[in-house]
Parts: sequence; C-alpha cells; structure tokens
Amino acid sequence: MLASSCANHPYGRPILGWEESLLASSPDTMAAFHQRRYRGTNCCLMVAGAIPKGLEQTISASRLASLATQSEDHPNGIDQTLSFQRGRDTIQVERLEAARLLMAWPAAAADQQHQVMGIDLATTLLAEGRRSRLVERLREELQIVESIDMDLTTLEQGSLVMLEACCPAEHIKEVEAEVDRVLQECASTPVQAAEMERGRQLVGNGLRFSLEAPGSVAGIAGPQALWREPQDPLRPLQDLQNWTAAGLQSDVFGQLQASKAFTLVALPEEEG
Repeated sequence: MLASSCANHPYGRPILGWEESLLASSPDTMAAFHQRRYRGTNCCLMVAGAIPKGLEQTISASRLASLATQSEDHPNGIDQTLSFQRGRDTIQVERLEAARLLMAWPAAAADQQHQVMGIDLATTLLAEGRRSRLVERLREELQIVESIDMDLTTLEQGSLVMLEACCPAEHIKEVEAEVDRVLQECASTPVQAAEMERGRQLVGNGLRFSLEAPGSVAGIAGPQALWREPQDPLRPLQDLQNWTAAGLQSDVFGQLQASKAFTLVALPEEEG
C-alpha cells in the first residue's frame, strides 16, 4: 500500500533499500552516505533519570563531539514535503485467511503539533475501544469484522493515518461501505461533548502513561527536539484541549474521507 500511495517518496521504498542498490554499493559510497546523513545537526542525544556528575564533560570528550555540523558543502537535502497519491487497488494474497481493507491518508508533519493532536484525537474517537464509532458499528452491532484499527504514525516529512479492517471475504464490500458511511457522518455532524471528553481522556492518558519511565521520556523528547524546539513533555495536552468538535469536523474528519484515501483490498488467493 505504501509503495502505491507514496510511490514518489521515500516512505514508499523498502526500509533496507532496493536489492540492486545494495549490491551496487561500495565502501566509498557507504562512507559518503554516512558523512552526508550522520551529522551533528541530524543527531540528538537525550538523557533522562539520575544524570551522573561529569556527563557533559564525558560527552564533550567523546566522538559525538566530532560529528560534523551542517555546511554548504554537505546540505541536509531532505525534502520536507510528503508526496501522496489517492487511489485504489485490489490484490490476492496466498494463504491469507481473511480479507483486509487497508486505507491510508496523508496527515500533518510531526512539527505541526496542534494538528497532529487533533488527528490523534479523531482516530481515537473512530477506532479506540468498544464505544468508538467504527468498532461499535462494524464489530459490535453488525458483527461483520473480526477487528478494525485506525492509527496515526507521526513522521517528520508528513504523517500517515492507517486503517485496517479484517473480515471474511464475503463481507468486504459491506465493510468498505460502512466505513465510508461512518466517516461521512463524522464530517457532517460534530461529535457530542461526552464523546469528545472520552477521546481526550484516552489520548491524554496514553501520553501520561508513556512518560512513566526515564527511558520513555528520553525516547519521546529526542524526536521532539529534532522536529521542533525542546518543550515540556506534557505540552501536547494543551493542544489536545484546544480542539473543539467543530474544529475536528471541519479540519480533520473532512480530510479523513474515503475519496481522499488510498484504499487497498487484500483478498485470499483463489484456489485452482
């Protein structure tokens, strides 16, 4: 799905690289890649917990201090624009036990924190827990899916919202139609106050629980420092509270529509 929806962007490429590119690599080309990408301006060291005395001096005397900084000779060269294309495809997969409906949407980049929190809230209202819109309708009421999930993957050059529904192959058309109906309903009518509060509580608790261990704090603060100015780890809660039902309806649910997604239907391969 990523290869099709992000065909002209690195998100659509294999993480380990194309086989032909790897086979064509040499020590010189790998060294050039390392010098171009592994630079001080692309690096962030985060430390949380009981910080030992003399740590700053230790780091200053280490090889980390020798990482080259940005220069005109070695520009970062990262395109900050996500190239995403809408579309649709159907594939057959060998030994697939149940059908899959996969949908993807482009979303705000990681440094657009207010928008990211709104999208996180929207996906929570749609598919987090039995009372969420999609789970309640497709799994609890109609019982046409085995599972349905919707998540936001926060990424530097443009985030991605991903939906996955697992169901018997004979229900796949009905599942897709119901997903479309629920998404249109969210875009046409603001969610109720109680539903908004439930969503805020779930998203907020997820953030709070993720900060219980020092290692988790460092893991969250590190990417944030690369994406934007360092901030209080609980700052996103303020952005979460600033979202209203009307804002979600117009700015988020209006974008999470089937017509604006790349949709992939995966079916079990037919025998014979």
